[in-house]
Amino acid sequence: MKSTNFSVTKELSGKLGRMGVLETPHGMINTPAFVTVGTKATVKSLTPEQVASLGAQVVLANTYHLYLEPGEKILHDAGGLHKFMQWHGPTMTDSGGFQIFSLGAAFGKKTGKLADTSPWAGYSARASVTPSLATKDALPSSTSIWRVSRG
Repeated sequence: MKSTNFSVTKELSGKLGRMGVLETPHGMINTPAFVTVGTKATVKSLTPEQVASLGAQVVLANTYHLYLEPGEKILHDAGGLHKFMQWHGPTMTDSGGFQIFSLGAAFGKKTGKLADTSPWAGYSARASVTPSLATKDALPSSTSIWRVSRG
């Protein structure tokens, strides 16, 4: 899989504004970009074709939510995030760290390893860096806010 690169295509003279192109293994993203959010690998109420027809160049998924549901094994068995969500364009994932802390306080028990209870299924889910990395490796996304996926 090829690497992710960013190049500046236009700068505002004397200003901080700029335009650029983010090249990912799954396509180009012109920046600034309209980034749709598919928290659990789906943009609610829209098909992947409808998302593309609206001009979205990239879909952002949340690693923590994907870890809880559908889970690392299902994503892996489906062939990764792109195949699971039937999106052929670039994807981004985040670390899920914000959700671990914000949702953990709201619905789960906290221990040294942040063992949380899933708000959807009621089961115990280990929320730490190790499962998040394993989930991210099972995706793999075009690019990651945490690190560039090479898988």
